[in-house]
Amino acid sequence: SSDSTEATPQDNIAQLSVPIRYEPNLFLSSDSNLQRYELRPLGTFSRSSGPEFSTTVKVQNLGCYPTQNVTLHMALPALGHRRATILSVTHVLAENVS
Repeated sequence: SSDSTEATPQDNIAQLSVPIRYEPNLFLSSDSNLQRYELRPLGTFSRSSGPEFSTTVKVQNLGCYPTQNVTLHMALPALGHRRATILSVTHVLAENVS
């Protein structure tokens, strides 16, 4: 407000739009049915596959604001010495995701 008289008070208004971002409170947990696996030195192991194991990775939003467009990238150590295969993914199951 002002004590003076203005000829064009309608141009004293400005509309602003400011995006407000909240820090996501994401919790990442994992669980595996095989807690330890021994890789033997080159030439001392058989060519048969080792024990099958499964790993579950869970991403939870613990915050009070929705989180969108979350992408999870996982790098698995699949090749060993001289590119020998030490891990092969046989199945991926994604629940509650798009």
